[in-house]
Amino acid sequence: MAKGEIVFSPVVYGHPFALDNTSAIYYNYWRPFNEHMILASAEVRVLKLSGYLSSRGVIGEAQFALENGIPVNQVEFPL
Repeated sequence: MAKGEIVFSPVVYGHPFALDNTSAIYYNYWRPFNEHMILASAEVRVLKLSGYLSSRGVIGEAQFALENGIPVNQVEFPL
């Protein structure tokens, strides 16, 4: 965002909801919403944090993006 880019982070967005709703910690709860946001995106960037390669959410969202012609790029951490 500091570079003028529009950024959406499912984890940052959803975390407050998960504090009051234990269902909100599961991928399937957020899947329709996240897929809607992906379809509105020009690109999906995956932050290479510990465990990202085995994350059901990361894998599902990246696959959905690619199936819909949206490029997926991995980003090193720290930025």
